[in-house]
Amino acid sequence: MPAIIAGGLLSNLLCLVVLTRSSLRGVTYTYLSGLAAADLGVILCAIPLAARRGHSSHAELAATGTFMASSTFIVVCLAVDRYVSVCVPTKLRGPRTRRNARLAVVACYVAAAVVSCPLLLPDTMCTDEIAWFVYLWASEAVVRIAPAIVLVVLNALIVRKFLSLSGNRRRFRAASDKFRTRHLLDSAPTTGLRNRSYHEERHLVALLSSLVILFLVTTTTSVTLSLFGLRAAAGDVELCKFAFNLCVYLVFSKEFRREFLYVVKGCPAHQQANEEEAPSQNGSPVPHSPDNVQAIACT
Repeated sequence: MPAIIAGGLLSNLLCLVVLTRSSLRGVTYTYLSGLAAADLGVILCAIPLAARRGHSSHAELAATGTFMASSTFIVVCLAVDRYVSVCVPTKLRGPRTRRNARLAVVACYVAAAVVSCPLLLPDTMCTDEIAWFVYLWASEAVVRIAPAIVLVVLNALIVRKFLSLSGNRRRFRAASDKFRTRHLLDSAPTTGLRNRSYHEERHLVALLSSLVILFLVTTTTSVTLSLFGLRAAAGDVELCKFAFNLCVYLVFSKEFRREFLYVVKGCPAHQQANEEEAPSQNGSPVPHSPDNVQAIACT
């Protein structure tokens, strides 16, 4: 656990530094910033737990439960946002703003605190065994079971829709290539812009799928180990879920990777990349319009 805590502290601090930079201002990155803050809270709460070898106060249990639940709820909100962006982009485009994303993150923290507040009064709750039993199962259903079902369903719908869009895109490109060849048209600038937007959207879909898989694998493994009495191992596996999202971001987000390199090494390509791409509302870069591209080309 000390090794996981050390790695988690470094990982989540780096995530917060990178995700709060002005160049990452999309809705997706707003959710990821809230997720990094929640994960960092879980890691900080695990420090006294590890120092006392598993013994913790009621307040520490409630704080840990709050940050764990808020992390899960934020991932669910991120999945809903990606579903809206990919599956119904024209119907609910208005509510997808950074302000609403921040409000959703705050709501996740408040809901998590409400779910975890009975842990502050375990002595009172334990006087009624039935009430305590109902609370434990209700909290498991709200924090683990229901989010897992929602994430699996939404991610499956997102992947299915994106594969369908990819097939339509390939057929459209084949038809447009034939048309351009027949009429000797050159639309390389606009084609490159569409390709870049498509690839960024694909990376965001892969990022969400990876977060969902990480959530399911760690949660299932932790529950299984707990059933066999291996509580220490179960705690370590559960903690990994909140410690190493940085690896997922580095693999599947080009924007995050570029900003990370700039923060760590002061990458000189950062400024040039920001001039070429502007942040959008869904976390993907918004390329220049065709008119701007022609103006830049003329310049």
